[in-house]
Amino acid sequence: MNMYSEKRRFDWPSLIVGILFVVAAIASFTSDPTTNVGIIVFLFTITVLLKGIYMIVLRGWVNSFFRLKLTPMLVIGVLDIILGLYFLFNMTQGIMLAPYVFAIWFLLDSIFGLFELSWISLVNRSLYWLTLITSVLGIVIGMMMLSNPIVSTLTLSFLVGLYLMMTGIMYVVRAFR
Repeated sequence: MNMYSEKRRFDWPSLIVGILFVVAAIASFTSDPTTNVGIIVFLFTITVLLKGIYMIVLRGWVNSFFRLKLTPMLVIGVLDIILGLYFLFNMTQGIMLAPYVFAIWFLLDSIFGLFELSWISLVNRSLYWLTLITSVLGIVIGMMMLSNPIVSTLTLSFLVGLYLMMTGIMYVVRAFR
């Protein structure tokens, strides 16, 4: 029995972030990749801002509950907020740099997801495996996007949608941990 099983509670912020990611994924899948990149970038901006705030709040919760100081979680939260604010105020540049920015975001977010595995294993074994699989797939998608940015631009809607859907499902599952 792990420490967490004694204090089981529902995580509303995880559910909200997860639902936002899933909605953004559906919008990404249903949009025309050549004309709606702006919509994808805008949805990404809102989602990444909220995720950054959530990661910082979650880090505080993990620190108080498990007495773990997870610096990677703080770093990814701050980077998400900075990236979201940059896109919010520079939407045109964000659209032009979208393949690179998404690829780097997927890579960093997924690598930091691997660092989270230590505390996630204390919470829930299924969530541990889901986070591991999502992080590895995020690294693969990020590498694919960086290796061929022209193809990434043409498949941006699908690749972004796939990553957002995987991450959204992971957050929804985390809410019910």
